Amino acid sequence: MNESTVLELIAQIRRAFSDGFSFKTPSKGRLTTSRYDEGIHDFFTGREWSSLSPVEVRKYVAALSFFTPEAFCYYLPAFMLAELLDAETADVAGQFVVYAFAKPQPNYLVSYDARIALFTQVQKQAVLAFLDYMQEKYGGLEDAVIYASSRLVN
Repeated sequence: MNESTVLELIAQIRRAFSDGFSFKTPSKGRLTTSRYDEGIHDFFTGREWSSLSPVEVRKYVAALSFFTPEAFCYYLPAFMLAELLDAETADVAGQFVVYAFAKPQPNYLVSYDARIALFTQVQKQAVLAFLDYMQEKYGGLEDAVIYASSRLVN
């Protein structure tokens, strides 16, 4: 994928999750689903997604597994942008995004669907574009991308 395509994807994600389409910063107590969250709740409380660096995203990459649906949707663009802006520093952040959209275990389907339901159509298109980018760049992610596409396209 060439640099201009990556820059277009970055712009698409930023537009999709801008103030006009974005969620509110999750309030204290609405961030994580577990009290054993590896410090994620404390770190993310009051933080705006646009302020997170690739270093911070990498450090807290497990957050995608602990976030409530609201927090997941709010902070997702930071994880996607970390991959696009500095893949080396972000390390596995992009792959964590892909796997967060892969087919969940049956007992996680309700929370998966709760996340999907919160996205606008514009945000779903940005997520799909990111997943396609990840497949094109790394390969081997077809199952996750296909499943996500089936859930994100209405």
